[in-house]
Amino acid sequence: MRSKDISTGYGPFAWFYDMYWGKEYHSFAGAIVERLLFSEIPAGSRILDIGCGTGHMARALIAHGYPVTGIDISEEMLSYARKKAAAAEFILADARVFRASRLFQAAVSTFESLNHILTPAGLRAVFRNIHTALARDGVLVFDMLMEEAYRSSWHKTAAIVEEDHVCIIRGSYDPVKRIGKTNITMFRPGHRGWVRSEANLIQRCYPLGLIVRALEQAGFSDTVRFSAAADLGMPGDLGLGRVFFKARK
Repeated sequence: MRSKDISTGYGPFAWFYDMYWGKEYHSFAGAIVERLLFSEIPAGSRILDIGCGTGHMARALIAHGYPVTGIDISEEMLSYARKKAAAAEFILADARVFRASRLFQAAVSTFESLNHILTPAGLRAVFRNIHTALARDGVLVFDMLMEEAYRSSWHKTAAIVEEDHVCIIRGSYDPVKRIGKTNITMFRPGHRGWVRSEANLIQRCYPLGLIVRALEQAGFSDTVRFSAAADLGMPGDLGLGRVFFKARK
C-alpha cells in the first residue's frame, strides 16, 4: 500500500480529531504512558512518537522534560501538532518506511495508531523501523484495539450538532476481514455557505498473538501487555478492548 493510500481521509479528519477524539483520549493516555514508561528511561531521554496526530502526546511528553520527534503521514495533522507542541520536531513520514536520523531511548504510539496499518507485513515493517530507531535497551509503549472494541462499538452512529459545525459519525466492522471502517461527514461554514467534507478511516483488528510475534520478529523482547480498562483504569468505550503493550529492544 502506498503512503497516499493510507493517508486518504486523514486531512479532513485532522480538525475533527483535534477538536474531539484526541483531546478526550489523551486526557487519560498521558497518565498511562507516564506510568508505563517514565520509570524505564532516564530523565531527558529522547522519545519517538509514531503516528503523533495533532500533537497531544508530544505536548505532554515535552511538559515532562523529554525531547520529542513525532512522525505522521498527514500534513494536516502535523500542522496542528506544530502549533500545539512547538518545542517538538515533527516529520511527515510513513512509519512503514521511516528511517530515523538519530537514536531514541523510547518510542510511543497511542490512540490505536498501529491499527491503521492495514497488513501484517506493514505492521512488522513498522516494528522493525522502531527497533532500528531505538538505542540499546530502548523501550516501546503502544496501544491497539482488540476485537471486543470493534464488535461492541464500530456499528454505532452518532451526531454532533453545534452552531458552527455538524458532524455525523458512522461505523461498521467486518468480522471476517477483521476490518473496521469509520465515516465522518462534517459541515462547517465557508466563504459561500456551509462546506461538506468527508473522512473515511480504515483499521485492521489484529489477533493478540500476531502482534506479539511481529514484535519478536522485529527483535523486541520482554513484552508485557495491560488491559486499558482492567489494569490501567481507562474508562468507558475508550478502554473497552484496548490493550497497552510495553516491549524492550
